[in-house]
Amino acid sequence: MGLAATLYIRRSIKLTSTARLVSGHANLEIPNGVAVYDINGPLFFGTAQKAITTISSVTPDIRVIVLEMSQVNMLDISAIVAMESIAEELSKKGIGLVICNLLPRMLLKLRRAGIRKRTGKVEFSRTLGGGLERAARMLGHSVPHH
Repeated sequence: MGLAATLYIRRSIKLTSTARLVSGHANLEIPNGVAVYDINGPLFFGTAQKAITTISSVTPDIRVIVLEMSQVNMLDISAIVAMESIAEELSKKGIGLVICNLLPRMLLKLRRAGIRKRTGKVEFSRTLGGGLERAARMLGHSVPHH
């Protein structure tokens, strides 16, 4: 049983990915100063640490990070702690955070843990397009509409 659990966790860590999206991907227009990360798979201790490592290595010109989380199907307490850590670290650096497409039950978990909307610091959006609009507003830019 313990071996099965270990193998499941190891496999999940491999399956969970955090990738930075670039302008042009799926017709996205990402404003300068904004980085979009697509997180796929379950988020728990190992995978959340992997995501934090990727997200923390942002370049100095980034002012807002957008997390696209529509493919996150699980969020445990260690991932919530990791999300708090991300939000706090980014806030200290003066970098805004926009969380997009998180399932309502997981959004509720984040809110219960104290990760709430703080205008200009942490925002939530139901769509990636809406998240990019919020990011542009955080930068003080207007958003081009297609």
